[in-house]
Amino acid sequence: MSEETVKIVKITGNHKLSPSEIDTAKTDFIITDQKIINLEAEKQSFNASIKASVKEHEEKKERLRLRIMQGYEEQLIDCYEQKNYDEGNIQYVEVDTGEVIQTRKMSESDRQQKMFPGDEVAQDGESPSEDDTQEVNEMVDEVIAEQESQESEYDAADGQPEQEENIFD
Repeated sequence: MSEETVKIVKITGNHKLSPSEIDTAKTDFIITDQKIINLEAEKQSFNASIKASVKEHEEKKERLRLRIMQGYEEQLIDCYEQKNYDEGNIQYVEVDTGEVIQTRKMSESDRQQKMFPGDEVAQDGESPSEDDTQEVNEMVDEVIAEQESQESEYDAADGQPEQEENIFD
């Protein structure tokens, strides 16, 4: 053959795969399929995250729109509770501004005078404050200690209380 007639070129054609090439292709197929499954799961998670973020921003936008249109927004406000027994109402006055936020009629439990700290009736399912609970617990501890001290005054021999001076005589 002459040099001019023979040259190597690349063309598309069918190449018969060897057994090791088939095994490699099978392994690559499984790995690629698993990558697709992982990417689809990641895509769903990302879409859910984006959807939640969009919803959160839409809700914020609506709150801001209402705030702008109404000139106020509903929120928890620190207030002084002022009871007016003569008029039979309770006013809630904002701590920061002194503005009366709400006035309502007293209920029967509102009219009830408190005998001990911590006697407050829970309103709207609220529990007594931690300070009130601690104060009540301290009072209970004092009563128990007093009872124990009175029990220790009994004479160990006959089980009868020791005679005390009567201060009223």
